[in-house]
Amino acid sequence: MVLKKPLLWTHLIIFLLAFATLCLAGSIYTWKDAQGVTHITETPPPPNARGQDVFNYRPRTDAELKAIEEEKMALKKQLETKAADQKAMNARVRAKEASQRATDAEAAAEAAQNEADEFTKQASTNWRRYHRNKATILRLEAEAEAARQKAQQEQESAQSAADRAAEAEKKATASDPK
Repeated sequence: MVLKKPLLWTHLIIFLLAFATLCLAGSIYTWKDAQGVTHITETPPPPNARGQDVFNYRPRTDAELKAIEEEKMALKKQLETKAADQKAMNARVRAKEASQRATDAEAAAEAAQNEADEFTKQASTNWRRYHRNKATILRLEAEAEAARQKAQQEQESAQSAADRAAEAEKKATASDPK
């Protein structure tokens, strides 16, 4: 944001200076004189001043600072716990998805094997037909084997995802302040 008027810059600088000195002083007074000039002082304004404001500063005690620090630490711990819970939930979702993919791959492998078996059964009714369709039988058996291998990989992936989910849940439970 760019301030276009120099007067706004002046007021901003004055306010920042007042805020900076607020940390050192007990009371800060702001007021405008008859010419409209804003003053910021540690002494009370004259009786004819307009727009008087008083800012009282009270330094925090050690107990208050300690309580604030403890509150910050508790909030940080709570956020860490929520993050761990979210991570565990995400891991459970990924494990469930991997398990579903494994189930789908197993069903596809079974369907491919059934197709290969059915074709082999039909082609095996006589010797000539079997040899004429040998390439198709081999292709279908290879597809069934590939589907079984994919199902095995998906099953391993699902197990790995489930293990990661269990580990994330274990970490989330360990970080839970209950």
